[in-house]
Amino acid sequence: MDNKEKQFSMSWFFRWFLDNKAITVFLVTLLLGLNLLVLSKITFIFIPIFEFAGAVMLPVIISGLLYYLLNPIVDFLERKGLKRIFAISLVFLDCSAFNLGSSCSDSSCPTTSGEFLS
Repeated sequence: MDNKEKQFSMSWFFRWFLDNKAITVFLVTLLLGLNLLVLSKITFIFIPIFEFAGAVMLPVIISGLLYYLLNPIVDFLERKGLKRIFAISLVFLDCSAFNLGSSCSDSSCPTTSGEFLS
């Protein structure tokens, strides 16, 4: 068996188009522009997807941010000897109390104005 290497023969297409970097960049730019043109014509398909993502992604991003902000507190309480589930519950209750306390001023809190009492 001969161990001859196969010689790569450059076709006219490779020599004139694919070997030239400027033409390759032009072809890629042309394809990207064509994709943008097609996508701009069918944007009505993506409107429900964008609305759903806008409604869902904000709570997901906020919950991820709160996880990374509150996880060190939970870890600290766990190192102090509290079980993790109780540490999470304590941090959750503290955050809930803080949110309730900061959202209710003296006159706008429903329990002090008597809205729920009647």
